[in-house]
Amino acid sequence: MSEIVFAAGIINLSVSFWLLRKAGLTVIFVQIWWFFWLFLSTFSLTGLFSPSKDAIWLYILMLTSVTAGILIHNLAFRYFDKSGFVSFQESTEELDRSREKALEKIIVYFLFPIVLFFFFKAIYLMSTSVAPVDYRADVFGLRTGKSVLFESPKVGILYSIFVSPLLLASLFIGAGVYLTKGRLKVFAMACLLIGLDAFMMLGRFGFHYIIMLSFFLILGGAAIDWKKGLSVFSWRVLSIGISVILVILLIGYLRENRLGLAFDRFFKLFLLDYHTMSFSIFDKELHDPNSILHHWTYGRSSLAGLEKVFIYFGRFIGIPVDPQADVIGAYLHEYKTVGMGANGRFISYNAFGSVMFGLYRDGGPIAISIFSILYGFVSAMASRSLEKQSLFGSSILASLFFIGIYGLFQPVLSGPILLAVVAILILFKRNFSSPKKEI
Repeated sequence: MSEIVFAAGIINLSVSFWLLRKAGLTVIFVQIWWFFWLFLSTFSLTGLFSPSKDAIWLYILMLTSVTAGILIHNLAFRYFDKSGFVSFQESTEELDRSREKALEKIIVYFLFPIVLFFFFKAIYLMSTSVAPVDYRADVFGLRTGKSVLFESPKVGILYSIFVSPLLLASLFIGAGVYLTKGRLKVFAMACLLIGLDAFMMLGRFGFHYIIMLSFFLILGGAAIDWKKGLSVFSWRVLSIGISVILVILLIGYLRENRLGLAFDRFFKLFLLDYHTMSFSIFDKELHDPNSILHHWTYGRSSLAGLEKVFIYFGRFIGIPVDPQADVIGAYLHEYKTVGMGANGRFISYNAFGSVMFGLYRDGGPIAISIFSILYGFVSAMASRSLEKQSLFGSSILASLFFIGIYGLFQPVLSGPILLAVVAILILFKRNFSSPKKEI
């Protein structure tokens, strides 16, 4: 099947580039990202079971549907662009600046105090009462049923509903501000907050976010002007990138308590298994008739990130309903045998279900096609708005890039990303500029 994956990748990438040219560099990179790791997964380089033909065809369907969405937008843009239906509305410099200032206030007066409080609390816990090697599990209450960081489940829920989405929204808008206005302040503050948030959870993904969104700036800059994309490279950026990688290794050391294992896991686990295991896990669930993958939810799984808000607030008033985000999370947390190592032992992993897990639950191949076409269509819209240096369109494009990249690792739509998009929509819907006084 590796030949089929390779051929499908070449065809899809060629069509996408032909339709969008350099304006579509970000969405084309997302397609490259998926096809590359899907291609590697067919070789079982680290002992993970290669996905079956059925699973591979579903992934090809998803990625081809993204290309179809780009094609549909290209046709609609040609014939209906004047209606405003297929392009994001542009804004004035004054409005964009006022929204940027409003976001800076949210970061300084709301996000920083909260994140710093929990960051210093995490440092205190790891240095006094909780061993770093156990801290990650205790943050999520896996051993005791109660988070040592948030203590109250309600505090953890409120953090996930309000703080986490705003952190991502700040990162996306910050990327948009840099690409369209050349100002780095919001993006830098957002990166700092994301780093603090990741460290207090002793997680690595937050630092991965910083690296990939920085790469998004390179792609986005090149889409506007090749020289602008290359201008992102500097000794300062390189030093920051090296520092982030060192922090990731430090967290690996703290979690494993052995530096050698941290390096070994970085090259084998992080670079290969983490990027290919979701294909093996999905394939295993696809062929298990008892898996919840076959319990169709008709949209609830893909919109789980929004659904959980209403269900959590319903719990506060005594309505006991389990959100799909929790159902999927609890199910994927169970370890599953997905390979066999060179020593003859089975390889078991958990948590990595990819965005495909939620898409398939919503209606099989039909749901996969519909959501993927929509993703391709909106990505093409946002890509064209980047050429016009639209701040709103660039921010939406950053969020779509995030979904595309991290959908490989987890059912990303069950997390804070959809709420982050809602936060972006609300921010750009408001007019924060001061009304001019009549003379």
